[in-house]
Amino acid sequence: MDAAQALADLLEVSPQVEAAAIFRGEELLGAVGVDDEAAGRVVGSAGRLLDAAGASRSGGARVTQVRASLAGTGVFVVREPEGERAAVAVASRAATPGLVFYDLKRCLAATAEQPKPKPRRRRTKKEEPADDAP
Repeated sequence: MDAAQALADLLEVSPQVEAAAIFRGEELLGAVGVDDEAAGRVVGSAGRLLDAAGASRSGGARVTQVRASLAGTGVFVVREPEGERAAVAVASRAATPGLVFYDLKRCLAATAEQPKPKPRRRRTKKEEPADDAP
């Protein structure tokens, strides 16, 4: 599923989410509820928030989700445990954090590149024994 469709689905299932974006590094892969310029600023801030949270952890453990509360809104950021893609959502203060994180992770997973199916092997007919066999 492409990022635009996954983000549209996110807004449908999570009405508390006002805007969201999917990104890789500083590259914006898709956004909804905000124009591209504002999405770029949100994505940059979300990436720095993940990096800062990771820098504050002992042992260098990878941070995969962060929540920040702002006046009247909340910002939720999730990152793939093994990958570089991440998603950010701005939601109302009344949003249930666990549900927003769950919906955001599902949105991100829906856009994951699917492995290409292996080519099917062509079946060959088994040769039937000849009628003149003893």
